[in-house]
Amino acid sequence: MKNVIKLFGIITLAAIIGFSFAACGGDGDGGGVSAKLKVINDYAEPITKVEVDFWGDYYGLKKTTSISTGESKTFTVTLRKKEDGGYVTLNLYASGLRMDMGYQETLIKINAGKTTTVTLKNDGEIE
Repeated sequence: MKNVIKLFGIITLAAIIGFSFAACGGDGDGGGVSAKLKVINDYAEPITKVEVDFWGDYYGLKKTTSISTGESKTFTVTLRKKEDGGYVTLNLYASGLRMDMGYQETLIKINAGKTTTVTLKNDGEIE
């Protein structure tokens, strides 16, 4: 009888732990909402890295990549909170950009469930 009670207790404890994991929302602030970022390269050199720095609402995106002149790539940015979106810092790395840092930086607005398109223009500016 004692073994049956112990077995029942272990099963109950395992069920409680399992349900606790299933009910957990990950990092506790409602993540899982994503947005798309499409990067178009009209610059003379290939883009070698794309970074999105979060301002409290996004997970960072640091992607080593190669986007040749005239090509584009789309990346997924995961929001930390279930919000419509917000502003993030976008860094695009390519040879010859801003000799002091090697990348171009701009502030962009990104929206949940939508695609934001940016272009690295032939003069090295982001549009």
